Amino acid sequence: MPHSANQGSIQSCPAPILYLLSRYPLWSETFIRQDMRLLRTELPESCFMALFAGDCPMQPDWPQVQILCNKTRGQSFAKVSRNKLRRLIPGALQARLVLFKYRRTLRELSRQARLQQVRHIHAEFADLAAFLGMHAARRLGLGFSFGVHAADVYANQYSLSALVQGAKF
Repeated sequence: MPHSANQGSIQSCPAPILYLLSRYPLWSETFIRQDMRLLRTELPESCFMALFAGDCPMQPDWPQVQILCNKTRGQSFAKVSRNKLRRLIPGALQARLVLFKYRRTLRELSRQARLQQVRHIHAEFADLAAFLGMHAARRLGLGFSFGVHAADVYANQYSLSALVQGAKF
């Protein structure tokens, strides 16, 4: 969790954080659940949201996450092919197409952030959640950050430079 030296400990942060994921729960993401437990301990007022449901049922001991969109979002062969073709489209046009496609999800994310009175949106990966989280944060005048992992650098679907421009470190 990024914070500057003059803020003191993370517990002194009075504003809630919206911790945003693209999909949850996922069997493979055990470290995400650990991060959420730690954040819940340190900042109990934080809220956890995912854009879409994950690939497995929620287990009783896992952190609870609000799912914004009931549609599932899988990786079919057709989607993988579309993703490869999409890389041929200029980045600015891709961004507009993604914003159009997920406009309802972005509206709901913005609405929930307002209702929860969050002051900062943090996306765990540089993926669709980061892209929509950045735009929701801009619309609402909130802080925004995201985590970058190896897959985000080497196989990213969204422009890291665009995400970094909107992030606060």
